[in-house]
Amino acid sequence: MKFNIYVQDDCDFCKELEIPVGLDVEKIYINRDDFEGFRPANVPCLQLKTIQLEGPYQINEFLKIIYDAKK
Repeated sequence: MKFNIYVQDDCDFCKELEIPVGLDVEKIYINRDDFEGFRPANVPCLQLKTIQLEGPYQINEFLKIIYDAKK
């Protein structure tokens, strides 16, 4: 499963993300000129079909759970 995390450059909260090696995670930078599409009010933001997680603490915990489940 691929996860998209919306971030921006020079974001202290975005720098706190801990992405486990082996998970398919793409960082999407919403402040760059080539970005088009969903622009969350707060970053970092991980969005799935039915849930949206905001903030590094929630996202880190979710990714850790997914990583542990894959073992």
